[in-house]
Amino acid sequence: MTRTMMVLLLFVLVLGWFWLVPSGYTWSEKRALEQAVPAPGGSKVYEKAFGSHKVVIWKTPVMTYAQLLETRWGILHRVITAAQLAPRLPDDALLRTWSAHLNESKQYETLFAIETLDPEMTTVLISNDPMDDEAADTLDEIRQRSSLSLELKVEDRYAVLYTELPAAEEGGFVFRGIDSQGQIKFAGR
Repeated sequence: MTRTMMVLLLFVLVLGWFWLVPSGYTWSEKRALEQAVPAPGGSKVYEKAFGSHKVVIWKTPVMTYAQLLETRWGILHRVITAAQLAPRLPDDALLRTWSAHLNESKQYETLFAIETLDPEMTTVLISNDPMDDEAADTLDEIRQRSSLSLELKVEDRYAVLYTELPAAEEGGFVFRGIDSQGQIKFAGR
């Protein structure tokens, strides 16, 4: 290899390093996932792909996180957002989180992640009905009272979704765990 080629290669490597570090991209998916959470250790316990994005559930000895991983060109990885799955109340049967950011299209790119503690729950229904006034009793009533109704299948105790939502639909979410007979086992914000 000529001296000019070596200098050019070194220049490209140094330039690549300075571009990767501040942007949050890494060559390794695992490294990107490890860097995104404050707790040391941990491992991937669930993942689901959504195009060039992937929702990863990362469990550490202390906490469980949902991470939205972006992959570019199949080789560069970075975590766009990470959020802890947690109950709202101590006796909740669902650990949950959601996170959203406004994109260029004025839509919210939204991540939902849920871990069920009740093995009978097969579906999670996310809606925005006014649960605080008077809770709906049936799934049909929930769908009628909501402008948003998302059904997520539970797989290996987890249900995840990465989607775009209009600004009018963002927030005020109600999470319901539903069993295989369609019975609501849990409801909470």
